Amino acid sequence: MSDQVKCDTHEFGKETWVCEHLLDNPNQEWFSSPITDENPWPDAWCKLCDQEYLKYGEWNDSNAESINIKLLCHQCYEFKRSQEIQ
Repeated sequence: MSDQVKCDTHEFGKETWVCEHLLDNPNQEWFSSPITDENPWPDAWCKLCDQEYLKYGEWNDSNAESINIKLLCHQCYEFKRSQEIQ
């Protein structure tokens, strides 16, 4: 499970990662691995970043630098993801 992270809003929470575009505008389509019991907060990225992901079918040394990821607590992640367009 994820490590703990300090959060200005929620004090502490589980560590999650999203691209800067989702953080700035969560009201868009989110791309990630499936949400599972083992991974309830998978790393997530937007459609723009997904274009880089699709070049290799994964995040690797060739495309990872093209995404600017941000750290969130799991509660902030859940709130932001709840704003995703369906």
